[in-house]
Amino acid sequence: MMNSRSLVIASCASLMILGGCTSSNPAVRAAAVTNAPSTTAAPPPSSTSVSTAITGPLVGDHWHAAYGIYDCDHYTDPINANALPDPDGIHAHDDGLIHIHPFTAVAAGDNAVLGRFMSVVDIELTPTTLDVPSLGLSRTTGDACGATKATVRVVMFSGSRHGTVTVVEHPERLHLEANMVLAFVFAPPGVVLAPPPSLSVLDSPADAPVDFTLTLPRQALVGEPPTLIKPTGQPPTSLTTDDLELGTGAVAGPKSRVGVKYTLMGWASGKQIDSNWTTAKLFSFALGAGNVIEGFDKGIVGMKEGGLRKIFVPPAQGYGDSPPDGIDAGDTLVFWVRLVVVGKPIAGSYSDVAA
Repeated sequence: MMNSRSLVIASCASLMILGGCTSSNPAVRAAAVTNAPSTTAAPPPSSTSVSTAITGPLVGDHWHAAYGIYDCDHYTDPINANALPDPDGIHAHDDGLIHIHPFTAVAAGDNAVLGRFMSVVDIELTPTTLDVPSLGLSRTTGDACGATKATVRVVMFSGSRHGTVTVVEHPERLHLEANMVLAFVFAPPGVVLAPPPSLSVLDSPADAPVDFTLTLPRQALVGEPPTLIKPTGQPPTSLTTDDLELGTGAVAGPKSRVGVKYTLMGWASGKQIDSNWTTAKLFSFALGAGNVIEGFDKGIVGMKEGGLRKIFVPPAQGYGDSPPDGIDAGDTLVFWVRLVVVGKPIAGSYSDVAA
């Protein structure tokens, strides 16, 4: 096993061993204004300075922040970023949340900034322009909303009922925090802004990792680590599974939360690449949420709790020709997976989950 905190990470196409990261304490200048519960314009913001001591996110943390894109008088639909690559671990799905779970130190600590998220989801922002190509949105300060000229800005919501709105200077440098609420705005100055609709799902994000406790009965279910034998011949060209032991519990559906033990071997080398089999915790995640490589995700669907399955993942559903260290380019991956817990299915839907 490579590391007790290692994960089989993500449709972003990067398997990385989790480690620590360093942090610093940057200051963020901002201007604050409190929303009044009326339709009258808010007073002009006054300048203030905010300093935040940064201690996270660490590699392996899983935070969420809500965001929205406000265009003149309404919030647009969220960006559907399920299919967009994310090599470092700050991304979006289609739920209006910023998913902050660094795979490497490149996106951890004081590197976890809004600019990194914007680059992944293709939000192009300058002090006077806001472009979101996936939504067909292109706005410039001085353009009109109706008969009133509007400005581009990024705001942060805080305080009681998120009624305090802070205009963020240098938003690309803004450090992302758990439960932060943000909006990219094109609207007339002084307009009263409500928090984005995704605030309602911030407390229960669909892909939040499940902290399944590895109790003694579950530990007994896990059994001994698999014996690795280097395969011969040609690897399968499509996703293939082999049930070594059939489970008797709940079935893992395409949107179930699951807790598993796994061991990963490379077909070409016949050597172990990663495993959590002997650690004190399960690897828990929501199927279909884009948290793991496609072949690992789809290979678990249909298993019953307690089952042991061998999953052969071709490169197209694994790491392809640009794998992380320790995996050969274009290699087929071989997983042994013990499905220990099947939890409640995630709420809502993801566009990349088959009906």
